[in-house]
Amino acid sequence: MWTMLHSRRLIRSFLLLACCCSCGVDPAIADTAKIRGIYLLDGLPDLDDIPLCNEVFIDGFAWRTSWPELDSGRLGPAYHFETVTQAVTDLQAIDKKLSIMVFAITVPEYVLRDSETLCCQSIPAGDPNQIVPVLWDSAARAWFRAFMKALANHEIMDTSTGLMTKFCDHPTLAGLRVGVIGLKGLDDTRVVDHPTYTRAGFIAGALDDIHSVQDVFPTKPCWVELRTLYDSTPVPRLDEALIDAIGAEFDGTPNPHVGVFIEQLRGDAPLVGIQQGINLLDAHNNWGCPVNLQACGSWLNHAPCSWTGGDDIPSNGFTFGYNNYGSVYYEIYKSDLTNAAWESMFTTWQEDLQTLP
Repeated sequence: MWTMLHSRRLIRSFLLLACCCSCGVDPAIADTAKIRGIYLLDGLPDLDDIPLCNEVFIDGFAWRTSWPELDSGRLGPAYHFETVTQAVTDLQAIDKKLSIMVFAITVPEYVLRDSETLCCQSIPAGDPNQIVPVLWDSAARAWFRAFMKALANHEIMDTSTGLMTKFCDHPTLAGLRVGVIGLKGLDDTRVVDHPTYTRAGFIAGALDDIHSVQDVFPTKPCWVELRTLYDSTPVPRLDEALIDAIGAEFDGTPNPHVGVFIEQLRGDAPLVGIQQGINLLDAHNNWGCPVNLQACGSWLNHAPCSWTGGDDIPSNGFTFGYNNYGSVYYEIYKSDLTNAAWESMFTTWQEDLQTLP
């Protein structure tokens, strides 16, 4: 019979293992550089589009996967990182980089079983009423830390040296978008209606999720999706308090800076004058957080977002993102990157993004 005691013992054993190994340099003396360039956004979640990255104007592949896709455990962890190995191997073969997002909005079966505090969450393109842990659940946070440590320590051949290398140290890995337990990002205030919600607990959970990623990938840039957030306290708003907490915790001494991210890039968005833009500028200007951007959709197809008339080419987005937010990292849809008419434009911007401050 599987008991709660067995679960707690497994959590403790995995946390002990998580303290035994480290990657790269001491995070107390290192701050990471910005991730730069133009990355082809995957087709969720397969790797079929990696060969399309073999263009001079594409720096790498932005791959979105999930915790359950890499851990099928029912009674305890059952990690299988073969697709991570494949992604790294295939990209290194064409001299391109990997940007990875491991969503934690859903969790493996054993994590859900061990979690004491659950809520109902809407899954993008999935179940609108999925049962998931809240991000302040201590058991879920412990298992997430153990999972990220195992992922960081997963060894993959580095063909530049001929040596097996931990994923956290592999030169093909360019950076990571932080997964948030029970949420797509720091982007949904539905959870603030939970009866056990407190602002302090929400912020502590968010910081812990960032640490779960950055602590085991100390030399790689990390960033987290951040949208406008509210709870019952009007001043400061939840998003303002969260930005201050992230900025203070990850200020470069000792913890490396963390970037902020949004999926709304167009030729005139995210707007600087509305709260979302104000938040990005607050994080960037006051706390040194790089702003990383994903296209809201395809400029070629003008979908799925609403587009202003005349916003017909991705250079509009690059210009807007850099001039307003200093952004040098962009995730772009396949239909745009495979449009032959835009190759010269992409090539010019790819070169510029390597040198812009």
